[in-house]
Amino acid sequence: MAVKKPTLFAAPLANNGSKWSIGTETNVMKGLSQFHDPLINWSVESYSIDSLGESIALVVRNPSEDMAVTPRVDIYLVSADNSVKPKLLTGSFNAISDSPVFIKDGKKSVAREWDCSPESIVWSANGQTIFAVATDQGNNIIFAINATTGNCTRMTDAGSAMGLGTLGENQLLFQYTEQNKCVDIHILDIETKEMRRLTDVNSDKLRNVYIGQAEYFWFKGALGDQVHGWIIKPLQFNTEKKYPLALVVHGGPQASIQNIFTSTMWNSNIFANTGFVTVQINFHGSTGYGKNFTDSIKHQWGRYPYEDLMIELDHVLDNCSYVDKARMGWSRWVRVTAALVCHAGIFSTPGAWYGTNELWLPEHDFGGTPYDPKARSNHEEFNPERFANEFATPTLFIHGGSDYRVGVEQSLAPFTLLRRKNIPTKFVYFPDEDHHISSDVDQIKWLTEVLLWISEHTNTTLPYNLNQ
Repeated sequence: MAVKKPTLFAAPLANNGSKWSIGTETNVMKGLSQFHDPLINWSVESYSIDSLGESIALVVRNPSEDMAVTPRVDIYLVSADNSVKPKLLTGSFNAISDSPVFIKDGKKSVAREWDCSPESIVWSANGQTIFAVATDQGNNIIFAINATTGNCTRMTDAGSAMGLGTLGENQLLFQYTEQNKCVDIHILDIETKEMRRLTDVNSDKLRNVYIGQAEYFWFKGALGDQVHGWIIKPLQFNTEKKYPLALVVHGGPQASIQNIFTSTMWNSNIFANTGFVTVQINFHGSTGYGKNFTDSIKHQWGRYPYEDLMIELDHVLDNCSYVDKARMGWSRWVRVTAALVCHAGIFSTPGAWYGTNELWLPEHDFGGTPYDPKARSNHEEFNPERFANEFATPTLFIHGGSDYRVGVEQSLAPFTLLRRKNIPTKFVYFPDEDHHISSDVDQIKWLTEVLLWISEHTNTTLPYNLNQ
């Protein structure tokens, strides 16, 4: 049975003076190898069109590659009328390629030493400047890159920009957000760097909602490196009172907590709103602090990030007298807590390899497969299951039934362990969700379960009744 495959068509537009007409469409992907094989499914991720409408850069997943073994996503250059054979632009680049952008005057190679990873780029009207959004120290900053010299200039100082575009020759149009500010459309003057907000769509909805300001802090973490974090103080904060601590730990592990307002359950202000001092850090392995910082956790999953978390706890407890040391909750696998919440976590690192659809990630980070004797020791060194005898913290496990990145057995196994040891535990299963929780109803359920769990085990009275 043939598979349905997404494809891309191009058609010429013509104007006879009174109306527009659309010409015959062309399947611009049919020149790709194996495209006509009915059992092979090419996937168009995104595309970009040149200013003349003659060439198209396609971002595609190559069906000849096993996506469990490699994350490779390629960029092909095709012609809108199929007159030129498709050309692979990314060669043997074994990684995810994305967001191609055309330039008028041919190839350029600039800012090769720039230690940031741009998420999106646009060219200035005169072709002399590249404007790029890149994560830098927890913020998604707009940079201006001189196309001749490669010099990079920060156009914004903090917060997170997205959806970047040019507006004439002197302005940029984009969405902007911070942890305490919802997404709104802004304009940036390229010459003065003055930013102006155009919309304010959520002010009426949030008028009576507490949204705390994220306060930055730095500390010396593993390897003596500076590690970045922020703290949000709770509703009706009083320095004379003691508050429970919620330590929010991001996954990935090559990801980061960012200065962005999210409508999902990962919004830290939700925990601050229920009375918790909320702390987040971007430990070793996080993105936005240079490639070496991100790459440092290869073979070191359970060492440098864990050291950062423990040092960070000491830093917070030493410097924040209002934190109650006996009432700490919300993490993944961190000691000295009153309660744990584990969302799609890993219990057995060797076992997780056998159940994932992303074999390439543990193989990269642990140096091979768990059945390879040379790599097995890396899988085992930081394997939580090795320390099962020491598990003693009340833990809530949450998992989606369609999570193929981390199999559901990685939650069921430790849940069974704690039940057998008579330690308070609970397993919340979302049969229709994957690695993330997407539906609004399920997100509310997720938050309800998490807040009830951490408040119960930190002896915290919530400011509102979640059982209604």
